[in-house]
Amino acid sequence: MSRQSLGWNYGISANWNVFNGFNLNRRVQNAKILAENAELNHEAIKLSLQRELYASYISYQNNIKLHDMEAENKEVARENNEIAIERYRVGASSPLELREAQINQLEANLRFLNAAYSVKTGEINLLLLSGNLIR
Repeated sequence: MSRQSLGWNYGISANWNVFNGFNLNRRVQNAKILAENAELNHEAIKLSLQRELYASYISYQNNIKLHDMEAENKEVARENNEIAIERYRVGASSPLELREAQINQLEANLRFLNAAYSVKTGEINLLLLSGNLIR
């Protein structure tokens, strides 16, 4: 037996869920919780960045003070070296004392350069954390 239909067939189907087992309410609550978690994570990251920025600023200020002190030390070491050279020239000190003054001056210069480097890296870190570093 063969069934054949001649002509057009139309149909409309509609589905309406009367009770979905509170799925919609659960989804809404989950979405609210996810949004709240995202906001809390955002605040935590923001606070962490502020804390890191503050710590970097304090470190930068300390490095500037250290740099200033090392600049003074460098000048004192230079003056001491000049005095040691003059004392050696007139025979009032030994070559060992002269060498010690020269080494002290070299070490003071090295500490000064290290302090200058620390100031510059601190400055770059502050610019990076504040978003002002041009890449």
